Amino acid sequence: NMSSVELSRQPSYYDIRIVKIEGGLSCTWRDVSERREVDKKLKNQTVEDDLTGLFTKETAIEYLETLLLTQSEEDKNIVVALCDLDDFEAINDKYGHDIGDSVLRVVAERVRSVMRKDDFSARVGGDEMLLIIPKVHTIDDALKVADKVHEMVTQPIRISSDITVRP
Repeated sequence: NMSSVELSRQPSYYDIRIVKIEGGLSCTWRDVSERREVDKKLKNQTVEDDLTGLFTKETAIEYLETLLLTQSEEDKNIVVALCDLDDFEAINDKYGHDIGDSVLRVVAERVRSVMRKDDFSARVGGDEMLLIIPKVHTIDDALKVADKVHEMVTQPIRISSDITVRP
C-alpha cells in the first residue's frame, strides 16, 4: 500500500538511554519524532509577533548579534531605536483592546513601510517597537530615518466612521 511506503520514508527520532546495571546494560528508547515536530513549529512561531507581524524581541537580538559579528568596519554604524507609543494605554481604556490591537497593527505596517530592505523592526513590548537600522553613515542619516518613522506613526488612524485615534 502506497501510504505505508510514504510513511516509512519520513525520518524517526528516538531518545535512547543506556545505563550500566550490575555487569550488564539496560537500554530504553522512545520515539520523540512528534515532539521534535512540535518544537520546530513553536520555534517558527516565535520568530514573528502574532498581532503585528513584526519580528519578536528574541529574533531582533539574534539579528543584532549577527550584524555586529558580520558587518565590515565601515558598515558597523548601526542605529538601534525604540519606538514607544505615548499614552497607548489610554486608547485601550477608552476604546477597548480590539481597537488598541488595530492601532498596533496599523502602526506596525506604517513602520514597515518606511524601513529599507536591510532594516529590521520588532515588537518588544505591548506598545514598543525596536528598530535596527544598519549601514547608517552619519548621525543626520539616523535622525532622518527616526523623523520619517515618527511622522508616519503619529498620523491619525481612522478606525471607523466615528473613531479616529492619534498614536
